[in-house]
Amino acid sequence: MNTNGEVIAINTAKMPYAHGIGFAVPINTAKLIRRDLIENGRVITRPWIGIAFIKITRQLAQYYGLPTNEGALVARVEAYSPADYAGITKGDIIEEIDGKRISDPSQISSQVHKKHISEQISVTVNRYARRFEVPIQLQAHP
Repeated sequence: MNTNGEVIAINTAKMPYAHGIGFAVPINTAKLIRRDLIENGRVITRPWIGIAFIKITRQLAQYYGLPTNEGALVARVEAYSPADYAGITKGDIIEEIDGKRISDPSQISSQVHKKHISEQISVTVNRYARRFEVPIQLQAHP
């Protein structure tokens, strides 16, 4: 909630022992999902890649010995998701999507949601200081 008592996000997960790091779905996203659920019984209009991620800060990078101070750290990959099929793994760092630098995890959702189901995105992954491109085929959320 914000200082006006308005709901701005819905908590979805918290990382234990991570000094208050958690995950939340922005309320505008939740409203779109709610509409799909009411009208269709499932989410059909939003592409999905199936990862949960956290913002990399200087402190986080130092604490975990990460090879970079920016990007999005993959905290979880859903089984049988587009990211899983593409080979993305927990601990990967997403640095770019379609050539656009990722400095905040919200940019990942923004880039994915600009696309349509069945389109493809190109993700630059940093895994143990080795950078490579991974194509991900977007799918509807199951």
